[in-house]
Amino acid sequence: MAKVFNGPYKAGPAGGAKKTLLTDIDYEAYNAQKESEKDILSERRHWFFGCLFLLIGTFILFSVPLAGIPIILISTFLLPPIRSLVYSAARKDVSAKGKVLLSATLIVLSGFMYKQHDDRQAEQQLAEQVRQVEEIRHQEAEYFNANREQIIASINQHLLSKSYEAAAAESGKYLSAGGEELKSLNLQAKQLLVQTQNNEEISKILAELKAIPVKEYEKNRLLYLRLVDLDPSKKRYAEKLKFYTKKVEEQEERIAADTERAIKIKKQFSPIDGRHYNFERLIKTEMNDPSSYEHVETGYWNRGDHIVVKTIFRGKNSYGALVKDSATAKFNLDGEFLQLLE
Repeated sequence: MAKVFNGPYKAGPAGGAKKTLLTDIDYEAYNAQKESEKDILSERRHWFFGCLFLLIGTFILFSVPLAGIPIILISTFLLPPIRSLVYSAARKDVSAKGKVLLSATLIVLSGFMYKQHDDRQAEQQLAEQVRQVEEIRHQEAEYFNANREQIIASINQHLLSKSYEAAAAESGKYLSAGGEELKSLNLQAKQLLVQTQNNEEISKILAELKAIPVKEYEKNRLLYLRLVDLDPSKKRYAEKLKFYTKKVEEQEERIAADTERAIKIKKQFSPIDGRHYNFERLIKTEMNDPSSYEHVETGYWNRGDHIVVKTIFRGKNSYGALVKDSATAKFNLDGEFLQLLE
C-alpha cells in the first residue's frame, strides 16, 4: 500500500474545489520540481554576480592590474560555464560558506593591492615634487651667483622706495643661496613690511574710533585692545584700554544688579492678575469686611532700592455698600512693607 503524507495537497477534478492527499510518488515529483526551480534561481544569481565581479575586475585591471586580478578570480567560480570547467577539473565542489570566505579573502587582497598602488603613486608624486623644488632652487642659485650685484642692488632700491613687499619677495627667492647679506636684507624687508602694515591698520582703527560714541564701551575696548597689540609702546592706548575695560565691568555689574532686582520685584506680584501679595494682606487687615475684597488693578514704580505699589480694589464699607478704593505704599526689593503713602 502507498504511504500517505500529511503535507502538500493535490487539487481535485473541479479545479481545486476538492483536495486530496498526495501519494509518495506525487510528493517526489513535487520536490523535484521545487529543486529544479531552486537550481534555476541559483544559476541566475551566479550569472548576475559573476558578470558583476567580472566587469568590476576588468575596470580595475586597466588602472591597477594587481588589484583587478583577485576580483576577476571571484567571477571564475560564479559564472556557470567557468565554474563547471573548474569543478570538472578539480572534481570537487565548493560549499556556500567556502565561496563566501574565498570571495571575502580575494576582496581584502584586492583592497590591499589597491592601497599599495596608491601609496607607491603618492610616494612617486612626492619625490617628483621634491625633485622639481630642488631643480628650481639649483637654477635660482645659479642665477643669483651669476647676477649677485644686480640682485642686491635691486633689493636695496626696493627698500629705498619703501616697496617692502617687493624687497621681501625678491630676497626670499634667492635666500638659500645668498648668504648672510641676503638674509639680513630679507629680515629687514619683512620687519619694515610688518611695521608698515601695522601703521596702516592703526590709522584705520583711529579713524573708526572717532565715529564710535564713548558710551559704546565694549566696541571701544576691543579696538583699543587691538591697538595695544599693534603698538605696545603707546601709553595712551594702554590707558584707554584700562578705562574702557573698567567701564565694561561696571556695565556688566549694573546689568547683573538690574536683572536680580527685576527678579525680586517680579516675585512680589501674582503672575495671574498682577496683585501684590503682601500689600493685599495689609489692605485686608484694615477693611471692615476682608471677605468682600475684590482686586481690580495693581501697578508699581521702580525707585531703585524700593518700589511704590498702587492697588485699586473693591470692598464693603461700614454701611455694607460695595465701593471702589485705592491704596499706595512703599516696599523694599524683598517685598517687605516700608511706608503707607495714600
